[in-house]
Amino acid sequence: MRPAKLPLTMSTPLGCASPSRSGFSLIEVSLALIVLGVITLIAMPRVGQSIARHRLDRATAQVASDLENAFAIAQREGKPIRLSCSCDSGRYQLTDPSGRTVRLSRALTADSSYAVQSLVFSTTPVDIFPSRTASSADTVTISSGGSARRIVMTTSGEVRILP
Repeated sequence: MRPAKLPLTMSTPLGCASPSRSGFSLIEVSLALIVLGVITLIAMPRVGQSIARHRLDRATAQVASDLENAFAIAQREGKPIRLSCSCDSGRYQLTDPSGRTVRLSRALTADSSYAVQSLVFSTTPVDIFPSRTASSADTVTISSGGSARRIVMTTSGEVRILP
């Protein structure tokens, strides 16, 4: 009598047909990493441009809000407010006409959350009166990362962000 023969196939924990092939080879992993690297290299410039554009949009919205608030402060307090810009340093201020009381001071180029490259006011200083009028119209240009945005402030107190 002969002993019973056992089947020659063995099952592996992962259910693979071959017990010696239970993972990824070094070549497969390397190829996957190379493909991932190429995709990342293609996407990085767009991500950088998107971040710069987002920062520029935030800075533009902040300046427009500050200009609108200047008209509200002048009306609420019944006193003129002076808007002045130190454009070389990327800073603007809202003060009383004498310049002694600073209502708001904002730096856009030194602040890393905005990272604006240039800030230009077409007219500085501009006095804003309690009647919600300004001594002159002003156009603010903010530049960063090759893009620029403009904000227009009219003498009647209208503030608009241009596309």
